[in-house]
Amino acid sequence: MGGLVGLALLIIMTQALRAHFGAGVAVYQSPDAPVDVSEMRTICLFVERSSSKPEGGSFCGGDSQIVIRLELYAPVVSGAGSEALAGSAALPFMWRGIVAALAPEASPWGAVFEWFRLSVEAEQYAPPLFQTEKGVKIAAHVYLVTIDSLAEPMFGAGSLGPNSAWVALLNRMRASGGELIAVADQMETAIRGGLTDWRALAATLGLSRASADAVGIGPDVMDAGDAPASPDLSIDVAATLE
Repeated sequence: MGGLVGLALLIIMTQALRAHFGAGVAVYQSPDAPVDVSEMRTICLFVERSSSKPEGGSFCGGDSQIVIRLELYAPVVSGAGSEALAGSAALPFMWRGIVAALAPEASPWGAVFEWFRLSVEAEQYAPPLFQTEKGVKIAAHVYLVTIDSLAEPMFGAGSLGPNSAWVALLNRMRASGGELIAVADQMETAIRGGLTDWRALAATLGLSRASADAVGIGPDVMDAGDAPASPDLSIDVAATLE
């Protein structure tokens, strides 16, 4: 589903676009507040929707399909000088820049994107010019990029092996510094998940706790959270005396 996989793709794509465009284009990842697109070219990225085909009884495993929505905006009157393309004329070139930014050889972020994407399909539509509250006309293109991607990572250290895409992502985030370090720490914690290895294996196989015990992959010592409820040993005294 779109949990950690969607977040991973948003981070990768946002950072790749920022590295490629620099200060010439504002790039926002899932903005929660209105964005002023009237002053400069702008790209906003969101997870539009997601789906997955889990293996066994868990939402982990299998492949995921994530649809990323990229909204491209270009003011009709460019603030970068009369020689710069403005409005709808600028939008195809912005998309071309996005394609270049996500190439595996373009940057370390493009290389990480290559780890996560299995296949890519894109569609585009162009809404008519609209006006901001200031009356400034804005041209926009919206691209829906469908990415067949890795699945949600399994719980536990097994998803963090030396050749793991998730390790490549975490290393790149930490190397970039800033707020991405804290996000990487939170992501790693979510992947490790606090589940023991037997839980991850049982989830992969779609086994209940009883079935896991029956085939010998349950824990040697019962976790406190797995302890059965104590039996009710109280006696109905009134019923006994009847």
